[in-house]
Amino acid sequence: MGLPVWLQMVASLGPQILMFTPLARIAPAVAAGIQEAQQMAGADGPTKLAHVTNIAVQAAQAVNAKAGHVEVDPETVRVAAGQAISTVVTVVNMVHAAHAEDAAEAAAAPAATRGATS
Repeated sequence: MGLPVWLQMVASLGPQILMFTPLARIAPAVAAGIQEAQQMAGADGPTKLAHVTNIAVQAAQAVNAKAGHVEVDPETVRVAAGQAISTVVTVVNMVHAAHAEDAAEAAAAPAATRGATS
């Protein structure tokens, strides 16, 4: 079974945003981490966020090891990844809730119309 649409949005938005920052080199690892986290059956949001954040930090450390010096500060990555992912999830949840409200209003409208005519 595929990811729900809103999770697909999270999985694609976060790494796309990273591509326009100095953290672009870790974006593929973050994308993979998000996909892994969504497959963690029974895990709560904070556990999934920690998983993705750990992967992002490991990717930063790998970039630094390859360069032989610090190019991407792992602590900055930890903070930025946590905030960015949380923000994207919040926005996507808001959109999801708005669509659910719209659907509920649309379902209620015909019932109200039927009640007025009987």
